[in-house]
Amino acid sequence: MALAREVWLNIVEDNLFTPQLSQVQQAIKDDSAFVYQGGGVTTVHIPNAGTKATVTKGNDTYPVAVTKRTDSDNSYTLYNYEVGPLVVQIKDGQLNSYEQTESILRDQTGGLGERVASEIMIGHYHYSTGLYRATTGADAPAHAPGGTGNRKSFIGADLRAALGILDKNKVGMNDRYLIVDSVMYWQLLTDLGYTAYRDDSRNLGPDGKLLNLYGVTIIPMPTVVYATTAGVVRTYGDSGTTTDMSVALLVQKNCTSMAMTDIYTQMNEAATGYFGGTYEATVMAGGKYRRTDKYGVVPIIQIGT
Repeated sequence: MALAREVWLNIVEDNLFTPQLSQVQQAIKDDSAFVYQGGGVTTVHIPNAGTKATVTKGNDTYPVAVTKRTDSDNSYTLYNYEVGPLVVQIKDGQLNSYEQTESILRDQTGGLGERVASEIMIGHYHYSTGLYRATTGADAPAHAPGGTGNRKSFIGADLRAALGILDKNKVGMNDRYLIVDSVMYWQLLTDLGYTAYRDDSRNLGPDGKLLNLYGVTIIPMPTVVYATTAGVVRTYGDSGTTTDMSVALLVQKNCTSMAMTDIYTQMNEAATGYFGGTYEATVMAGGKYRRTDKYGVVPIIQIGT
Protein backbone atom coordinates (compact mmCIF):
# COMPACT_ATOMS: atom_id res chain seq x y z
CA MET A 1 0.00 0.00 0.00
CA ALA A 2 1.47 3.36 -1.03
CA LEU A 3 2.02 6.00 1.60
CA ALA A 4 0.16 9.30 1.25
CA ARG A 5 2.63 12.14 0.80
CA GLU A 6 2.36 15.87 1.38
CA VAL A 7 4.36 18.60 -0.28
CA TRP A 8 4.96 22.26 0.70
CA LEU A 9 5.49 24.80 -2.06
CA ASN A 10 8.51 27.09 -1.72
CA ILE A 11 6.54 30.28 -2.42
CA VAL A 12 4.24 31.92 0.13
CA GLU A 13 1.04 33.66 -0.98
CA ASP A 14 1.56 37.14 0.45
CA ASN A 15 -1.17 39.42 1.77
CA LEU A 16 -2.69 41.56 -0.95
CA PHE A 17 -2.13 45.31 -1.09
CA THR A 18 -3.08 47.77 -3.76
CA PRO A 19 -0.35 50.19 -4.90
CA GLN A 20 -2.43 53.07 -3.57
CA LEU A 21 0.48 55.25 -2.46
CA SER A 22 2.04 55.46 -5.92
CA GLN A 23 -1.41 56.22 -7.36
CA VAL A 24 -2.10 58.96 -4.82
CA GLN A 25 1.29 60.51 -5.52
CA GLN A 26 0.19 61.05 -9.13
CA ALA A 27 -2.60 63.37 -8.00
CA ILE A 28 -1.26 64.93 -4.78
CA LYS A 29 1.61 67.44 -4.73
CA ASP A 30 4.49 65.84 -2.86
CA ASP A 31 6.24 68.20 -0.44
CA SER A 32 8.41 65.49 1.08
CA ALA A 33 11.54 67.30 -0.11
CA PHE A 34 10.94 69.85 2.65
CA VAL A 35 10.84 67.16 5.32
CA TYR A 36 14.10 66.11 6.91
CA GLN A 37 14.27 62.47 5.92
CA GLY A 38 15.88 61.46 9.19
CA GLY A 39 12.93 62.77 11.21
CA GLY A 40 12.53 65.89 13.32
CA VAL A 41 9.56 67.42 11.44
CA THR A 42 6.09 66.89 12.89
CA THR A 43 4.10 69.71 11.23
CA VAL A 44 3.98 71.05 7.68
CA HIS A 45 3.03 74.73 7.36
CA ILE A 46 1.71 76.11 4.06
CA PRO A 47 1.59 79.95 3.90
CA ASN A 48 -1.55 81.29 2.20
CA ALA A 49 -1.89 84.78 0.75
CA GLY A 50 -4.35 87.14 2.41
CA THR A 51 -6.99 89.36 0.78
CA LYS A 52 -6.44 90.22 -2.88
CA ALA A 53 -5.11 93.65 -3.76
CA THR A 54 -7.79 96.18 -4.73
CA VAL A 55 -7.67 97.48 -8.31
CA THR A 56 -9.13 100.97 -8.80
CA LYS A 57 -10.28 102.68 -11.99
CA GLY A 58 -10.18 106.39 -12.75
CA ASN A 59 -8.91 107.31 -9.30
CA ASP A 60 -8.22 111.02 -8.75
CA THR A 61 -7.83 111.08 -4.98
CA TYR A 62 -4.33 111.07 -3.53
CA PRO A 63 -2.62 109.90 -1.47
CA VAL A 64 -4.23 106.51 -1.85
CA ALA A 65 -5.01 104.73 1.42
CA VAL A 66 -2.31 102.31 2.48
CA THR A 67 -3.36 98.80 3.41
CA LYS A 68 -1.51 95.76 4.66
CA ARG A 69 -2.08 92.17 3.62
CA THR A 70 -2.46 89.64 6.40
CA ASP A 71 -1.41 86.18 5.31
CA SER A 72 -2.58 82.97 6.95
CA ASP A 73 -1.16 79.55 7.72
CA ASN A 74 -2.57 76.20 6.68
CA SER A 75 -0.89 73.27 8.41
CA TYR A 76 -1.12 69.53 8.92
CA THR A 77 0.55 67.02 11.18
CA LEU A 78 2.89 64.22 10.21
CA TYR A 79 1.87 61.16 12.20
CA ASN A 80 4.05 58.14 12.78
CA TYR A 81 2.74 54.86 11.41
CA GLU A 82 4.33 51.70 12.70
CA VAL A 83 4.07 47.97 12.11
CA GLY A 84 5.68 45.12 14.03
CA PRO A 85 7.88 43.95 15.54
CA LEU A 86 7.35 40.46 14.18
CA VAL A 87 9.61 37.57 15.08
CA VAL A 88 10.97 34.89 12.78
CA GLN A 89 12.43 32.19 14.97
CA ILE A 90 15.39 30.07 13.99
CA LYS A 91 13.29 26.91 14.16
CA ASP A 92 10.78 28.37 11.70
CA GLY A 93 13.53 29.24 9.28
CA GLN A 94 14.70 25.65 9.39
CA LEU A 95 11.23 24.14 9.01
CA ASN A 96 9.60 26.49 6.48
CA SER A 97 9.94 25.65 2.80
CA TYR A 98 9.69 29.35 1.90
CA GLU A 99 11.56 32.52 2.85
CA GLN A 100 9.31 34.05 5.53
CA THR A 101 11.60 37.00 6.28
CA GLU A 102 11.25 38.48 2.79
CA SER A 103 7.49 37.97 2.92
CA ILE A 104 7.26 39.82 6.26
CA LEU A 105 9.25 42.78 4.90
CA ARG A 106 7.00 43.00 1.84
CA ASP A 107 3.98 42.78 4.12
CA GLN A 108 5.20 45.61 6.34
CA THR A 109 6.17 48.04 3.59
CA GLY A 110 3.05 47.25 1.53
CA GLY A 111 0.78 47.70 4.53
CA LEU A 112 2.36 51.01 5.53
CA GLY A 113 2.08 52.38 1.99
CA GLU A 114 -1.58 51.45 1.72
CA ARG A 115 -2.41 52.97 5.11
CA VAL A 116 -0.55 56.22 4.39
CA ALA A 117 -2.35 56.60 1.05
CA SER A 118 -5.73 56.21 2.77
CA GLU A 119 -4.86 58.76 5.46
CA ILE A 120 -3.71 61.29 2.87
CA MET A 121 -7.01 61.01 1.00
CA ILE A 122 -8.94 61.39 4.27
CA GLY A 123 -6.89 64.52 5.04
CA HIS A 124 -8.02 66.14 1.78
CA TYR A 125 -11.73 65.69 2.42
CA HIS A 126 -13.86 68.67 3.45
CA TYR A 127 -17.57 69.48 3.58
CA SER A 128 -17.72 73.16 2.71
CA THR A 129 -20.88 74.76 1.34
CA GLY A 130 -20.65 75.36 -2.39
CA LEU A 131 -17.42 73.40 -2.73
CA TYR A 132 -18.67 69.82 -2.98
CA ARG A 133 -20.99 67.98 -5.35
CA ALA A 134 -23.75 65.55 -4.36
CA THR A 135 -24.46 62.74 -6.83
CA THR A 136 -27.70 62.82 -8.81
CA GLY A 137 -27.89 59.52 -10.71
CA ALA A 138 -30.25 56.57 -10.51
CA ASP A 139 -30.55 54.40 -7.41
CA ALA A 140 -27.61 52.08 -6.76
CA PRO A 141 -26.80 49.84 -3.76
CA ALA A 142 -24.76 51.51 -1.01
CA HIS A 143 -21.17 50.27 -0.83
CA ALA A 144 -19.69 52.17 2.12
CA PRO A 145 -18.72 49.85 5.01
CA GLY A 146 -21.92 49.17 6.93
CA GLY A 147 -24.00 51.03 4.37
CA THR A 148 -27.42 49.68 3.44
CA GLY A 149 -30.18 50.77 1.09
CA ASN A 150 -29.56 52.84 -2.02
CA ARG A 151 -27.50 55.86 -2.97
CA LYS A 152 -27.66 58.09 -6.03
CA SER A 153 -25.14 56.81 -8.55
CA PHE A 154 -22.23 58.87 -9.87
CA ILE A 155 -22.88 60.16 -13.40
CA GLY A 156 -21.20 62.34 -15.98
CA ALA A 157 -23.30 65.38 -15.06
CA ASP A 158 -21.92 65.19 -11.52
CA LEU A 159 -18.34 65.24 -12.74
CA ARG A 160 -19.08 68.16 -15.07
CA ALA A 161 -20.71 70.08 -12.21
CA ALA A 162 -17.69 69.40 -9.98
CA LEU A 163 -15.40 70.68 -12.72
CA GLY A 164 -17.59 73.78 -12.86
CA ILE A 165 -16.78 74.41 -9.20
CA LEU A 166 -13.06 74.34 -10.03
CA ASP A 167 -13.60 76.69 -12.97
CA LYS A 168 -15.69 79.12 -10.93
CA ASN A 169 -12.91 79.40 -8.37
CA LYS A 170 -10.26 80.02 -11.06
CA VAL A 171 -8.42 76.77 -10.38
CA GLY A 172 -5.91 75.78 -13.07
CA MET A 173 -7.14 73.69 -15.99
CA ASN A 174 -4.07 71.47 -15.95
CA ASP A 175 -3.22 68.58 -13.60
CA ARG A 176 -6.79 67.74 -12.67
CA TYR A 177 -7.38 64.28 -11.20
CA LEU A 178 -10.38 62.26 -10.10
CA ILE A 179 -9.63 59.77 -7.31
CA VAL A 180 -12.64 57.47 -7.32
CA ASP A 181 -13.50 54.05 -5.92
CA SER A 182 -14.10 51.24 -8.39
CA VAL A 183 -17.88 51.10 -7.80
CA MET A 184 -18.41 54.79 -8.53
CA TYR A 185 -15.98 54.52 -11.45
CA TRP A 186 -18.09 51.90 -13.20
CA GLN A 187 -21.27 53.83 -12.43
CA LEU A 188 -19.72 56.76 -14.28
CA LEU A 189 -18.74 54.64 -17.28
CA THR A 190 -22.18 53.05 -17.42
CA ASP A 191 -23.81 56.48 -17.48
CA LEU A 192 -21.52 57.62 -20.27
CA GLY A 193 -22.56 54.67 -22.41
CA TYR A 194 -19.27 52.79 -22.32
CA THR A 195 -19.20 49.86 -24.74
CA ALA A 196 -16.26 47.49 -25.00
CA TYR A 197 -16.28 47.10 -28.78
CA ARG A 198 -16.14 50.87 -29.27
CA ASP A 199 -14.11 52.14 -26.34
CA ASP A 200 -11.58 49.45 -25.39
CA SER A 201 -9.07 50.73 -27.93
CA ARG A 202 -9.52 54.41 -27.09
CA ASN A 203 -8.31 56.34 -24.10
CA LEU A 204 -7.77 53.27 -21.91
CA GLY A 205 -4.65 52.34 -19.99
CA PRO A 206 -2.87 48.96 -20.10
CA ASP A 207 -5.03 47.83 -17.16
CA GLY A 208 -8.23 48.58 -19.06
CA LYS A 209 -9.06 51.67 -16.98
CA LEU A 210 -10.19 54.95 -18.48
CA LEU A 211 -7.28 57.38 -18.39
CA ASN A 212 -8.81 60.75 -19.22
CA LEU A 213 -12.26 62.33 -19.30
CA TYR A 214 -13.13 66.02 -19.75
CA GLY A 215 -9.42 66.79 -19.30
CA VAL A 216 -9.32 64.93 -15.97
CA THR A 217 -7.00 62.01 -15.29
CA ILE A 218 -9.00 59.19 -13.69
CA ILE A 219 -7.44 57.18 -10.86
CA PRO A 220 -9.68 54.26 -9.83
CA MET A 221 -9.04 52.86 -6.33
CA PRO A 222 -10.56 50.05 -4.25
CA THR A 223 -11.60 52.64 -1.64
CA VAL A 224 -11.26 56.41 -1.26
CA VAL A 225 -13.17 58.22 1.52
CA TYR A 226 -16.38 57.65 3.48
CA ALA A 227 -18.51 60.20 5.32
CA THR A 228 -21.58 60.40 7.54
CA THR A 229 -24.82 62.02 6.41
CA ALA A 230 -23.71 65.10 8.37
CA GLY A 231 -20.65 65.33 6.14
CA VAL A 232 -18.17 64.18 8.79
CA VAL A 233 -15.34 62.08 7.40
CA ARG A 234 -14.93 58.54 8.69
CA THR A 235 -11.56 57.67 10.17
CA TYR A 236 -9.54 54.83 8.71
CA GLY A 237 -11.01 51.42 9.47
CA ASP A 238 -14.28 52.76 10.91
CA SER A 239 -17.05 50.22 10.32
CA GLY A 240 -19.51 53.08 9.82
CA THR A 241 -23.31 53.04 9.95
CA THR A 242 -26.09 52.10 7.57
CA THR A 243 -26.43 55.65 6.22
CA ASP A 244 -22.76 56.34 5.41
CA MET A 245 -21.80 57.74 2.01
CA SER A 246 -18.94 57.00 -0.37
CA VAL A 247 -16.88 59.94 -1.61
CA ALA A 248 -14.68 60.59 -4.66
CA LEU A 249 -12.17 63.44 -4.75
CA LEU A 250 -11.73 65.77 -7.73
CA VAL A 251 -8.46 67.65 -7.22
CA GLN A 252 -6.12 70.03 -8.96
CA LYS A 253 -2.62 68.90 -8.02
CA ASN A 254 -1.24 72.33 -7.11
CA CYS A 255 -4.04 72.71 -4.54
CA THR A 256 -3.02 69.60 -2.61
CA SER A 257 -0.17 68.59 -0.33
CA MET A 258 1.37 65.48 1.16
CA ALA A 259 4.67 64.77 2.87
CA MET A 260 6.33 61.67 4.22
CA THR A 261 9.66 60.33 5.32
CA ASP A 262 11.24 57.22 3.91
CA ILE A 263 9.84 53.93 5.18
CA TYR A 264 12.39 52.76 7.72
CA THR A 265 12.78 49.06 8.44
CA GLN A 266 14.58 47.77 11.53
CA MET A 267 15.96 44.24 11.54
CA ASN A 268 17.46 42.58 14.59
CA GLU A 269 18.54 39.21 13.30
CA ALA A 270 19.69 37.98 16.71
CA ALA A 271 17.03 39.25 19.14
CA THR A 272 17.91 38.08 22.64
CA GLY A 273 15.23 35.89 24.17
CA TYR A 274 13.36 35.31 20.92
CA PHE A 275 15.69 32.70 19.39
CA GLY A 276 15.47 34.41 16.06
CA GLY A 277 15.15 37.82 14.45
CA THR A 278 12.61 40.64 14.83
CA TYR A 279 11.45 42.93 12.03
CA GLU A 280 9.60 46.26 12.23
CA ALA A 281 8.94 49.30 10.05
CA THR A 282 7.83 52.90 10.50
CA VAL A 283 7.09 56.03 8.48
CA MET A 284 5.91 59.58 9.23
CA ALA A 285 3.33 60.97 6.83
CA GLY A 286 0.41 63.33 6.39
CA GLY A 287 -1.52 65.39 3.87
CA LYS A 288 -4.19 68.05 3.47
CA TYR A 289 -5.75 70.45 0.96
CA ARG A 290 -3.22 73.19 0.28
CA ARG A 291 -5.41 76.28 0.48
CA THR A 292 -7.30 77.64 3.48
CA ASP A 293 -10.26 78.42 1.18
CA LYS A 294 -10.19 74.73 0.08
CA TYR A 295 -10.35 75.69 -3.58
CA GLY A 296 -9.03 72.97 -5.86
CA VAL A 297 -10.46 70.00 -3.93
CA VAL A 298 -14.07 69.03 -4.69
CA PRO A 299 -15.52 66.01 -2.84
CA ILE A 300 -18.17 64.19 -4.87
CA ILE A 301 -20.48 62.66 -2.27
CA GLN A 302 -22.79 59.75 -3.02
CA ILE A 303 -25.92 60.80 -1.16
CA GLY A 304 -28.96 58.71 -0.25
CA THR A 305 -32.04 58.51 -2.42
